[in-house]
Amino acid sequence: MRKAMLLGVIAVLLFGSCEKKEECETLNTGKVLISNSSNNRYEISINGVYKGLAAANNITEFTMQGGNAQQLRAEQHEGFIVTPTVKTTSFNVISCSDYSWQIP
Repeated sequence: MRKAMLLGVIAVLLFGSCEKKEECETLNTGKVLISNSSNNRYEISINGVYKGLAAANNITEFTMQGGNAQQLRAEQHEGFIVTPTVKTTSFNVISCSDYSWQIP
C-alpha cells in the first residue's frame, strides 16, 4: 500500500511539474511594435510580404518569424505629394522577444 501511494505521489510530481511552452516558443515568433509618429498611415512589409497598415500616431503590433536579418519595410500610404517616405530596417528575432521600431 505504501509503495503504491509513494509511486502515485512521485507520478504526480513528475507529470505535474511539466511546463507548457508558450505559443511564441512553439512557433518561434517574436513581436515588433511599430510606433508611427506621423499623421499618415504606413504600409508594413516583413521579408517582402505585406502585413498591414500601421495606424497614424499610434503603436501597431506585428508578429514576426524568428531568425536572423528579418527585413522590415514601411512605406507611407497617404499624405505625400510626389513620392512616399520609405523606411527599412532589419532585426535578429529571438523567440518570445519584443522589438520596437519608430517611424518615420
